[in-house]
Amino acid sequence: VPNTGTAGPATAICTVSPTTPNLFVNGDFGSGSTLAGPVLGTNVTGYGYSLPSCNAPNDGFYSIANTTDCNGASAGGNIFGTWIISDDHTPGDTGGYMMVVNASHNPDVVVEQTILNLCPNTQYNFTAYVRNLIDPAYYATHIYPNFSFLIDGVIQHITGNITNPNWNQVGFSFKTGPTVNQAIFSIRNNAPGGNGNDWLIDDITVNKCPLNIVLSGQTVACLGATNETITASVTDPNAEHDWYKWQESLDNGVTWQDVTGVLQGTYVGTTMNVTINLPTPIVSALSGKLYRIRMATTSSTVDDAQCSFISQITQVIVPPVAVSVTPPQTICAGQSATLTAT
Repeated sequence: VPNTGTAGPATAICTVSPTTPNLFVNGDFGSGSTLAGPVLGTNVTGYGYSLPSCNAPNDGFYSIANTTDCNGASAGGNIFGTWIISDDHTPGDTGGYMMVVNASHNPDVVVEQTILNLCPNTQYNFTAYVRNLIDPAYYATHIYPNFSFLIDGVIQHITGNITNPNWNQVGFSFKTGPTVNQAIFSIRNNAPGGNGNDWLIDDITVNKCPLNIVLSGQTVACLGATNETITASVTDPNAEHDWYKWQESLDNGVTWQDVTGVLQGTYVGTTMNVTINLPTPIVSALSGKLYRIRMATTSSTVDDAQCSFISQITQVIVPPVAVSVTPPQTICAGQSATLTAT
């Protein structure tokens, strides 16, 4: 994609769960027991690949490595004598790889990927973790890394200079349009190379911003009642998941059937409450039935596994009616007795 474009508006990164699927394939660069990892495809980067060593990669080249220690942590393990020693960023992995970049003299796109099956009208993050490789003792005489994040060739976010030696999460949050289903995601090096602008990048991520659906694990309904309901409380920071439908299961969640058609709700701020009326009158056979709600940003994607959210399950409980009656009594002719049932 082009290296230029007018910067568009960007919003703060939304907080997502570590289990949220990452649509940027191989964004953590994998892992392995050897120092050097596999070469990236030419459709991912235009930089040349170099095996890591104490004098490589050079300007315009990259390595895939699980450490920047070039000789096994013995004295002199810093590449070029000025780079810090670092492992990858990905939490909890062993031998995790990262992309080690010695930026080219001219600013250019370093890594990019086309992502398919995006959801319309949906908020996503586009982020990465980056780290300045230059030892802080040499900052005064070296160029700082600086990045742009592009979508379809248009700059959407600029990081500014990376002026510390830590792993930094950079990127932005964006919302897709009503007809968008794919896009090219690129990260561009803004600074010239040649003396500094050496950096690590890891955990490149494109993922959906979260939706919180609160639904009680159990719903107690009274036998014979005619006005029992189930209510789900939905919190969406972007108030965009307003299409939904209720589903029920009679086989403990193995299969699900639609109870309602696709409906549209209304948010008050960032919260929306949606309710379903249970069949009336309530009968004991309803006890044990499961309900859930399925939500999306458009009516046409409520049934789309990738573009919809499914709530946790609530189970209907219909407590039995306990009847207590007066025990048997013996009375004589002409006597009276009181019998009670509760």
